[in-house]
Amino acid sequence: MIEKQSAYLKRPSRLSDVVASLQVMGTYKFASRRIKDWEGSIGRSPSSASTWLEVFVEHPEFFRIKDEWISLVWRRASEKTFNTRSGKELAKEDVDKMTPEEKRKVSRAPLTPDQVTALIEVAIKLQSQAISRRSELRWWVPLLIGAVGVAIGGLLKS
Repeated sequence: MIEKQSAYLKRPSRLSDVVASLQVMGTYKFASRRIKDWEGSIGRSPSSASTWLEVFVEHPEFFRIKDEWISLVWRRASEKTFNTRSGKELAKEDVDKMTPEEKRKVSRAPLTPDQVTALIEVAIKLQSQAISRRSELRWWVPLLIGAVGVAIGGLLKS
């Protein structure tokens, strides 16, 4: 059975792209943005893909895409109670009292440095597991070479 190659192994620089996007998306004041806005915030083109959207699509363990909006899974799990202008958490009751215009400046809180570090550690572990898995799947190469050698030897003797 042939398995699909892990996105972490497509190019050597995939992990650095995932880490860069986790850092920016985890700490930015808005939890969800359009792809073109994230590209500007990350500050460079991806090294392991033609676009950042390709990186986000290939890593659903971290990123969610809805229409043209991209966000981190972890941030989507929290309530929208972060005032992006003041940089402070608000009580849910205060958010409920806001006008629709005021609510536009309320987002999900940025991740803490420990949370961003945890996501980066998960990405590193996933890459390590993909490398180990690829190595484990190569057991058949010596057997195949041996079988081909035996078959060729049999053909040459006959």
